[in-house]
Amino acid sequence: MKEYIIELKKWFEEKIFLHNDLKSQKNIFKQKEIYYVNFWINIWSEFNLTRPALIFEKSKFSFWRKNVIVIPITTYKNNKKYNKFDIKINKSEINWLKEDSILKLLHIKDICKSRVKTKLWTLEKQDFEKVQNIFEKIYK
Repeated sequence: MKEYIIELKKWFEEKIFLHNDLKSQKNIFKQKEIYYVNFWINIWSEFNLTRPALIFEKSKFSFWRKNVIVIPITTYKNNKKYNKFDIKINKSEINWLKEDSILKLLHIKDICKSRVKTKLWTLEKQDFEKVQNIFEKIYK
């Protein structure tokens, strides 16, 4: 419990810093870009810590908003069962992936731009089309 309180204190300090980071709120992120995102501390099955995420919203909306819509990415595990809304992205020479990964569309999230950190790469067109198709099945 003591370790959790220490981590919570660190997150609180980080949150104050992020809250006061007005410069990052003016950032414009482009759809299909992959960034490291600081999800930090969450509960249960919510994504946490710093991990890659796909920018899902169009950049013309990103300019006016303090938030941005992202889809978290996690490492693919052979022994784990995935649902039909998870999209596998294979590692390749044109992306930064060390391992095959999964885009978790059911975990789509609207986050403050201050949480968005380093750009990693841009998702290939055919993979983004898969994301759009599955998104339409889920949310329309």
